[in-house]
Amino acid sequence: MNFDHIGVRVKSLAEIKALSSLFQGTAVTSWSIPGLRADCYDFSGVEVEFLEETVATAKPGLDHLAFTTADFLSVREKLAEMGSELEPIFTTPQGQRIFFATWQNIRLEVMENQKESGE
Repeated sequence: MNFDHIGVRVKSLAEIKALSSLFQGTAVTSWSIPGLRADCYDFSGVEVEFLEETVATAKPGLDHLAFTTADFLSVREKLAEMGSELEPIFTTPQGQRIFFATWQNIRLEVMENQKESGE
């Protein structure tokens, strides 16, 4: 399993752009879905995904830690055994399977690494 990124909820992506410039973050990607926009930056090899809600307003702060794995279902099973609250598996438009789990009040995003899994 590999660490992928940290997700952080913010009030304004425009303000994050200025902050990222100050701390020499490199823009990686941006995406949006209904109700949510994101800008991703690389800070010395650590990707941070800044999330701005466009409909409701969630409290700013740490949203999730994300990991990729080729052993997707096994990791899900182990998290369940550890007492995690599991959210349903969903598939991105690119075909990657993802699920979220909450373990000891820490929200985790687990993404299938399709290159390693061979799927």
